[in-house]
Amino acid sequence: MPIGVQTQTDALATRPILFVSDGRVRATILPRTVSGAARDLGNTPQTTLRAGTILGRITATGLLVEYKTGPTDGSQNPYGILLDDLRVVDENGSNQAQPNVRVLLSGDVKASQLLINGAALVGNAAEAATRTALRAKFFIFDDE
Repeated sequence: MPIGVQTQTDALATRPILFVSDGRVRATILPRTVSGAARDLGNTPQTTLRAGTILGRITATGLLVEYKTGPTDGSQNPYGILLDDLRVVDENGSNQAQPNVRVLLSGDVKASQLLINGAALVGNAAEAATRTALRAKFFIFDDE
């Protein structure tokens, strides 16, 4: 390598939810808007969503919220995975939709780092159905 030339480290490789497959990080990431009403039931405060949270999309608004298996508003279908921690309230504590949030829409993920209903995906009662839905969106799990 010529003097003064340094290799670039792919910042994606340092994300705890992604893993390197075939010598590279494969991920489709696009900016999306997360609803201020989204909550991480396993976190304190619940208004801070953790990276790895599986997100669903409310059909009527197009806003993303935490993926849940019960509702029929669209959020019962996995849409993507939150790539970075996200606070969904403003400085006054009011719900505030967050635009331009980096959401993983497909890629190679570490199953142990994914969250559903505020808890780990692995071992969750909805794990099999959630994995099937995410596979259909071109997610690949490190433990399969």
